[in-house]
Amino acid sequence: MHLPDDQPKFDLHPDRLRALSVLFKLPQPQPVEQAQIVLLGVSHGANALALACEYPNAKIIAVASAAVYAQRIQEACKHLKIKNVRILSVSKWLDFTPKTPIDYVLCHGYYSYLSDDEKQRHTAQIAKVIHPQGMVYIDYLTTSGWQAFENMQYILTQIYPAENLQSIDETTFNQSINLLYRYLPTSHPLCHQLNHIMPKMNLRTHPSLNGYWSLKQAQTETADDFLHRLHELKLGYVCDSDISRYYFQPLPDDIQAHCGRNRHLSENLYDLLTHQSSRASLIMPIAQLLQFRLPSHEDMYESLDSLHISGHFQLEQEQTIWRSTLNPQIAVSATILNSMLLESINHVYHANCTLAVKKLLELLETKFKAVPDIHQSAYMMLLSLVLSGALHIRSQRQSGFHHQSAMIALHEWRMHHDPHLTPANKWLQPIAKKDLEVMKIAEANAQ
Repeated sequence: MHLPDDQPKFDLHPDRLRALSVLFKLPQPQPVEQAQIVLLGVSHGANALALACEYPNAKIIAVASAAVYAQRIQEACKHLKIKNVRILSVSKWLDFTPKTPIDYVLCHGYYSYLSDDEKQRHTAQIAKVIHPQGMVYIDYLTTSGWQAFENMQYILTQIYPAENLQSIDETTFNQSINLLYRYLPTSHPLCHQLNHIMPKMNLRTHPSLNGYWSLKQAQTETADDFLHRLHELKLGYVCDSDISRYYFQPLPDDIQAHCGRNRHLSENLYDLLTHQSSRASLIMPIAQLLQFRLPSHEDMYESLDSLHISGHFQLEQEQTIWRSTLNPQIAVSATILNSMLLESINHVYHANCTLAVKKLLELLETKFKAVPDIHQSAYMMLLSLVLSGALHIRSQRQSGFHHQSAMIALHEWRMHHDPHLTPANKWLQPIAKKDLEVMKIAEANAQ
């Protein structure tokens, strides 16, 4: 089985991290176009290459976990004429002393496959090089929710000898898992777990899976253990990257009362109760977080005004509900105000840009000036959509047209070299060539 490509992730984007620092009134890292960004454990480098294309003046440092990945990234940089990516081996990274502190450290799909000693060394290095106002993103596998995956790993090792796991065909792999799943009693605990985490058993497209998880032994830990490691190194936990859990998925009141002020315990219990198999933590130097508390809606009022948003909504057939394509669980009633708000967001989305919240609010106030408290109503709707994940946020205006063209060029080039790789454009979603000219026109109209 070929390892899938690492795909650009929207929640990993450094400007999203900067936007969250604005929203939460934290010290802000450098704007991304002027920043030094480290990406740890890159495989084929899609995140690093996407950022390099989007921000040619940023300094990107890609830490490759194997020589073959370093070579492939170098080849891709040459193909795309990228000159702002520096590639380090893991050993060189651990001894790396930058001339100026690092503004963003991004670690996706890597940390939990390290030994305990390696985790300690990597985290200590992050603490050493990060800027006092820098931000860190680390995702890791949680002990409480990873049990189903461990059971699946066991099943795989029984089906195939370990030496053959790397070479099996993906279709055969999925068929074998489905065959076992079909004969599990519905009351079997594993059946319930598999039902929850992988209903279609598709390793490449299911959002909970990366494709390579089943082939490697993960070193899981609880949120408490992870946060303890951070605190020892004077790093502080801001929150989970999925901020919706704090505003729309609270623990039951009696569980929350049991936790009291023990945030570590509440995070562990959340993982257990929601089958959470991984979490992506946002981290800053602890000195910046001594008085920090997650803000209320009212606390974020002015902050949202300075941000930029993107998103996409579809009007359902009965014409009464708009549904988010980014988070299909989110539905918005099709009132005149809501429809105008969402149509404006869609217009900019199709241009592959972001929309300034301030401009959108000014437009709505002009169109609905006779409506009392129109600013407050529109603001509360936008904030709810941001906090729920139905809208993406950026601290500055973003136009992804050239970036997307580069990612399509990279994908086509890679397909020629290795047809088993997956599309390198999940960040902005795959798009057909015929649509590029339409996007270019739409972008020009949005200026």
